[in-house]
Amino acid sequence: ATCMTRMYRLPVNGGNPFLFALTQSKPHILRDELPGMPKDDRGIPTFNTAATDGKNFYWNPTFLSQLINDEVSVVMQHESYHIVFFHPQRGKGFNRAIFNWMVDYVVNGCIEHDHTVTQRKGTLWGGNLGVPLPMQELLDYIDGRVEMPKGKARIYADPLMHGRSPESMYADVLDHWER
Repeated sequence: ATCMTRMYRLPVNGGNPFLFALTQSKPHILRDELPGMPKDDRGIPTFNTAATDGKNFYWNPTFLSQLINDEVSVVMQHESYHIVFFHPQRGKGFNRAIFNWMVDYVVNGCIEHDHTVTQRKGTLWGGNLGVPLPMQELLDYIDGRVEMPKGKARIYADPLMHGRSPESMYADVLDHWER
């Protein structure tokens, strides 16, 4: 309820009425596992944050309980942009994990752009959401030029990716993977 109230606010106050209108009428379901989601090598479901299939929002209760109100709003915006851009439907035929990274760059780029344009206060990333992983750093990691820091939660966010399509970024990643 607090998140929905925040989303209803004017953008300068941290809200997004458009995304509020999209999200408020959809079911929000607490789940610690989603059908069809992969499991790790120990058989534990890998769904540990939030997701959408375009019709419903799914929240891992452990993840949700760790977030502060502003972080819940950012995650709500993140999942909402996936719906706006038809990401659940567009991902068919791609490597699911890589395509998900690329669509995260797209939606997080939109969130960062909105945050900057409306001159909102506060920071978006860090805390329970992790720190941004610039696309170039991901490509450098794929190329073997850098190591990923251990014990540091990373999110696929890079303001330089705003305006790019997930398909074009996917092609860039595959190009580096195939070298």
